[in-house]
Amino acid sequence: MAASLVQASAVATGAGPVASANVTLNGVLATNTIIVKWLAQRSGAITSVSDGSAYTINGSIANLASGYQFAAYSRQIGSNGNYTITITLPATDAFSYVFWAEEWSGLTATPADGFAAQDQAAVATTTDAVTSGNITPSQDGALITGFTVDRTQNATTTPGTGFTGVTHSGLPGNNRVEYLVQATAAAIAATFTAQFSGDNWSTCVSAWKVKPPGPKITLQPLPQKAAIGGTATINYAATVSAGGGSVTAQ
Repeated sequence: MAASLVQASAVATGAGPVASANVTLNGVLATNTIIVKWLAQRSGAITSVSDGSAYTINGSIANLASGYQFAAYSRQIGSNGNYTITITLPATDAFSYVFWAEEWSGLTATPADGFAAQDQAAVATTTDAVTSGNITPSQDGALITGFTVDRTQNATTTPGTGFTGVTHSGLPGNNRVEYLVQATAAAIAATFTAQFSGDNWSTCVSAWKVKPPGPKITLQPLPQKAAIGGTATINYAATVSAGGGSVTAQ
């Protein structure tokens, strides 16, 4: 089963400090997964991420030398409904932040599969020069998501090669979110192309496990005999093989 983005939402402020933040997704379907990403000018621990049930971190919190912090969390949803996710900090110290949420179908129950983040200084406008650094998913077909911020000015980027950009009215102009589904597991980074040369960037990448496709079932009719004018019941021999999720009659 391929991963599919259902919806996204974001809240942001530059008028901190704050000790918590909330983002809401409405009409979330049972068995889908909510992924949340946190970007803030702060460092240190995060007390909790929860919508009444706790979210699981992907990797660890990235406290970068620039003073920016990235973190990514997820939870598979148990029932249809509206969900407000709250991130709580141990102190009132987030002076600006972006709290981003996505609903995805097709992910496993425990999808976290890798996370990395890094700062870059004076980045050129070369294609894919803005980068998170590599991670390597543990399985084929992984969902790869990227998140970046221009720390120098309110400038935009274009998504990296092969990535699809995602936007929302709550996302500041100097932030960009993207994703792709990687066919074969290998080292990969979230990449972007900067609008202006010489800006400083911070970028993170996350990998998420996708449910495997269903089995391919091939039905082979067995030899049959029937009298003229009579009725025959056709029996099939079923062969099950991995991948595809289809049924074929031969």
